[in-house]
Amino acid sequence: MHDVDSQAVPPPLPPNSVPRHRGSTAQTLLYVLVILALCGLLVEGCFIYHLYRNNKTTEEVIQHHSILRPNPTVKPPKPMAHLSAGVYAPLENGVMIWDDQAQPVVYKMEHKKRQGQLIIQKEGYYSIYAKVCYSEDYLMFTHSVVKLTNRYPDAELELLRSRTYAASTSYRKHGLSNSYLAGVFHLFKDDIIFVRVSNHTLVRRTDAAESFFGAYMH
Repeated sequence: MHDVDSQAVPPPLPPNSVPRHRGSTAQTLLYVLVILALCGLLVEGCFIYHLYRNNKTTEEVIQHHSILRPNPTVKPPKPMAHLSAGVYAPLENGVMIWDDQAQPVVYKMEHKKRQGQLIIQKEGYYSIYAKVCYSEDYLMFTHSVVKLTNRYPDAELELLRSRTYAASTSYRKHGLSNSYLAGVFHLFKDDIIFVRVSNHTLVRRTDAAESFFGAYMH
């Protein structure tokens, strides 16, 4: 019978070795993620480039059409007109002549340029407005909107009137003033409306925004 030494140390276990295929799999996955990220950046860059090119092409088309048609407009639903003062001086009788170069708007109404008249083409209620800017260096200034109609062939009918005057020369002003008229009237086909001023040499015509005349149907 042999004695067994109870203090004997068991032999050491072999070290745990990590399988190499796990490390290679993680590295491959990392490469795939990097490639996908680069592809995403490339796709995003292509998208931004094409978007920029499309916007530029659209702007070029708009500019091209703007050159061909400098003032594309939408037709108004009803007759209307807006005229502005310009290079033409009023007639000797004080009738204002409106500039046809200051982008006038005339739709379904007739504008007699040399007479300064608007001719109604459709019966209805119209808002009429007129404004003039003038120098205040005279005792009296009158501004009115006048109508001619076949119903009263020998009469001029004043629809609107503004009158400014000073009692004496001591009240005479030296500056600029404005006269604005507006109202609603029933007009018939072929009725004529125009603007008349007294002392027409006082009217300022250098700015189209200062003196104008128009009408529109309700």
